[in-house]
Amino acid sequence: MAADVEQLLVGYLRPLLETSQVAPAARVCTELDGIDFDAADFVPVVHVAESTTGSMVVPGLDVCEVDIDVYARAIGDFNARTVARDLSEEVREWVLAVVAVGAMDGGLTSVNHVSNPGKPARLPYDNSDLRRWSGMYRLWVHSRA
Repeated sequence: MAADVEQLLVGYLRPLLETSQVAPAARVCTELDGIDFDAADFVPVVHVAESTTGSMVVPGLDVCEVDIDVYARAIGDFNARTVARDLSEEVREWVLAVVAVGAMDGGLTSVNHVSNPGKPARLPYDNSDLRRWSGMYRLWVHSRA
């Protein structure tokens, strides 16, 4: 059975976000339901979503395409654009380094290769107080389950 790459990345990114130089209070999720983007105490959100364009190379080896969006507001002296851009760049560095982690998911899964066609870029968003930056990643995921 193929690994749940969204949950795999959420579990990988959660402790790294706590070390973020940009937004250590940021949260990571696979669903945006229930997030109040207008809340006064809103913290940046890192949203992980697998696209439908991935493929199976052989049983147990999948190529997964994942979009990772960052939604952010201004924090302190940093405007929303700066926070979203800089947090997206931190996430990009971490995702590109996931190969070095080795076995994950109790030893059942490993990411053998990660590619990224370009740096994260700003996307339009309806809320003028928020900025949204998105990056696309292709991961070769080997599952032993």
